[in-house]
Amino acid sequence: MIVFRRLHLESSLPPEELRARLDAAMGVSGWHAFDPKWSGDIDTPFLGKMDGTSFKAMRRSRYRCAKLRGSIHGSAVDAEIGLPEVSIVVLVLTVIIFFPIAIVNSLLARHDIRELEARVREVVSATR
Repeated sequence: MIVFRRLHLESSLPPEELRARLDAAMGVSGWHAFDPKWSGDIDTPFLGKMDGTSFKAMRRSRYRCAKLRGSIHGSAVDAEIGLPEVSIVVLVLTVIIFFPIAIVNSLLARHDIRELEARVREVVSATR
């Protein structure tokens, strides 16, 4: 993953509650992209999984460009937001072949990164 943003987010939540909130925000089903009537865990803001105190996820959307990985340290979350290397290769190829498409892909990826950061901040913050 090529990292575009590194986040260190302090939370006033106790570590157990912070982990529980991040875990609850992680959905495992991506079927909604193929079937809008899918009644799985579509209310979660992320697709991913928690593994102890670390997590890997992506924003639940059709575009899913940006990836998120991080870990919980006490009441703080350290996270990295970036694009997989494959996405960068695709962007470079589209620049070479289809410059206008590359511009659109770049804008979508930047939007996805901002949205992903906003969702992480929302989940980690103590106020809702």
